[in-house]
Amino acid sequence: MTQLHENRSTELTTPAEDEPANELQQTFKGLLQCIAGIALPTHIAFLSIFAWCKVDLLAFVNIFSCACFVAVFFLARRNKINLALAMTGIEVVGHAVLASFVIGWASGFHHYVLLVLPVLVMSNLRPLWVKALSTFTVAMAYLGLDLLLRNSTPPHQLPIPIQDGLHYFNIFGTMLIMVFLAGVYYFLINRANEALRSKTQDIHNMLQNMPQGVLTVTKGRVIHPEYSAYLETIFETRDIARRNVMALVFDQSSLDANALSQVQAAMDSCLGEEHMNFDFNTHLLVQAFDKTMSDGRVKSLELSWSPICDRQGNIEKLMLCVRDVTELKRLEQESQARKRELEIIGEILAVSQEKFNEFMESANTFIDDNRRLIKQAPDKRIDIINLLFRNMHTVKGNARTYALLYLTNLVHVTEQAYDDLRKNDDLPWDQDALLRRLDELQAMLAHYAHLNDVVLGRKGPGRRGQVEKFLMVDKDQLQRALGMLAEVDTDDQVAMRQVMGHLGRTLNMVGT
Repeated sequence: MTQLHENRSTELTTPAEDEPANELQQTFKGLLQCIAGIALPTHIAFLSIFAWCKVDLLAFVNIFSCACFVAVFFLARRNKINLALAMTGIEVVGHAVLASFVIGWASGFHHYVLLVLPVLVMSNLRPLWVKALSTFTVAMAYLGLDLLLRNSTPPHQLPIPIQDGLHYFNIFGTMLIMVFLAGVYYFLINRANEALRSKTQDIHNMLQNMPQGVLTVTKGRVIHPEYSAYLETIFETRDIARRNVMALVFDQSSLDANALSQVQAAMDSCLGEEHMNFDFNTHLLVQAFDKTMSDGRVKSLELSWSPICDRQGNIEKLMLCVRDVTELKRLEQESQARKRELEIIGEILAVSQEKFNEFMESANTFIDDNRRLIKQAPDKRIDIINLLFRNMHTVKGNARTYALLYLTNLVHVTEQAYDDLRKNDDLPWDQDALLRRLDELQAMLAHYAHLNDVVLGRKGPGRRGQVEKFLMVDKDQLQRALGMLAEVDTDDQVAMRQVMGHLGRTLNMVGT
């Protein structure tokens, strides 16, 4: 959702993305063309009547009126709605006022002035005070004309039959146009209601089917009743509407009291205030955290915040989108574990089998020796610590020589702990903590051994002496490959390619 800004233009036309205003513009386009089509023959008739009655001024004015309505028709056709509407208003008001002065109030031309009022009210004139002022001005002008002309004698007295005919014609024409305007207004309301129902249904369907939690927060940090159905799946409750957002979203979360206080203060400082307040406080709105559910499961949630503003640019609501990324994080952790495992396999493959086996035996011996030393020393002894450090330094040096980086880093942490004990007399001798470090290190060695023995199939002391002359490939697989080579049709290129591919895969397994 985007921020809505107040349109300060007094134009009837609005930006293309404003669909209701475009519909209104199209309606006025058709209305103006219809008015021009009816007014043109009507004014031709008025021209004939006034010329026959020797009212030359009105006859001349009606020539101008005919030209004006031709221009209105083509201006409306070219979507110059503002100019066409202005010309129509000037012609109707000017003609009506002039006719009322020249041939009298009883002619009924003054009724057309009243038609300007509903047209102004229905228009998209902006800002609102301009529309209100224009409507009030026309109403006061009509009342002024009534007081001035209703009982006065006009300069030109028309024959009674003609004057009565004009009077009733103008009354009938005014009523007909009013009915037409009411019909247009009724049509616009129905179409707007239908469009509103359609969009409301679309939004409802979207909220019910989107796989993401969406809610809006109103003033007082209260959740609006309209929210996406998936929110109930994320928070595992249907008690969402009109609840405090802090209670629903952040209860039993991994956030500390300070972070929760900042979120609450940021929401309070944004709702009902200008949009810039959101820009100033958005860094306080939490983007991710873990939430413990009622059964003890932990969900990882990601949040995104957006302001919803009114026409004045003030924040009316905050939209909160919630994503459950628990599974995504699990897969990411698995991916990292796989990546780490492949990197360790790469480290192992860079070391020959016999050297790797010798290193593992040596490392385990030093770790067992350190474990024995720690258990035998109930108190802190510098000679024991020096032995512990020397053993671990040897393991680290060997691991670094063979570029076993993950193992080197973990051994370095343990070695550093021994070094700290040597240099700092205040550090206590904690047997349990020291043994736990050895457990972690031995677990890492076991992991390296598992990858070497099981995954890579390099279990055992490796190749020594004359063993290097032989291929470590399963005998049955070699016999199958030789049988395929003996039986293949040498004239069949496809069969030859298949056998060569099988032999290539078999030879690639040498030493694995």
